[in-house]
This record gives sequence, structure tokens and C-alpha cells, in this order.
Amino acid sequence: MIGDFFIFPGGVQWRDPDLHEVIEFLSNPNSVIKANAAAYLQHLCYMDDPVKAKTRQLGGIPPLVQLLSHEMPEIHRNSCGALRNLSYGRQNDENKRAIKNASGVTALVRLLRKSPDNEVKELVTGVLWNLSSCDVSWNYHCLQLVT
Repeated sequence: MIGDFFIFPGGVQWRDPDLHEVIEFLSNPNSVIKANAAAYLQHLCYMDDPVKAKTRQLGGIPPLVQLLSHEMPEIHRNSCGALRNLSYGRQNDENKRAIKNASGVTALVRLLRKSPDNEVKELVTGVLWNLSSCDVSWNYHCLQLVT
């Protein structure tokens, strides 16, 4: 390792992308890159409140919500996992509001209805559960969408 770069045989250099780059990768035209970026963001946000806040500040929540309408189940799983981690905990109410403001509730309910994948359904309900702790009026709105 030299600086931030890992040097592999043959002179190939690699480094971890920074948070801003990961968020940009969510909008990449390549579906594999999108899926990997969402998965990596899920990993970065796990139990790390400063990274969760920074992800919101850098505009990472709207592209994750947009990925909920992608055709690939892997992208659904990874995006839902990232949104679940971003919305976990009382101290992350701003992230919950940002998900709601990005039409995340509607996108999550739509995905819950259309996905045949049980893992995706579990992840969606996990995000909805996290969101429900933020605003009492939201619970009524969500109940209307689901029924």
C-alpha cells in the first residue's frame, strides 16, 4: 500500500472510493456499478451516524429512492439496505424526513406491492418501520398507502 492506493501485481492500483464518489456511482449507467455503490453505501452507513448525516448532506438519499424503481432485484435489495441503515435510530430523523421528501414512502410501498422477492419485502418493511418512528402523522399516511 502506498498512500491511499493498494498496489497489486502487475502495477494495478486500487483505492476505496470516498463517500462523494460512492454517491455519484448510484447514478452510473452501469447497473452493476449502481448495485455495488448501494451495497457499499449500506456498509458505510451501518452504525455510523456521522456517515449517515454526510450521505444526506451530499444528496445520497434521492438517488437511492430512485433505484427502488430499477428492474434489478439486487439493486432493490442493496438500495433498501442502505435506506434502512440511513433511517435507523432516533438521531437520524433528518434522514427519515429526507427519504419521505424524496417520495420514498410511495416508492417503498410500490416496491412492496410489486416485488416477488421476500428478502426485498423484508427490507422494505424494515425501512418503513424505521420511518414510522419519526412522525405520528406519517403513520396514518403510510397506512393509507398500504391498504
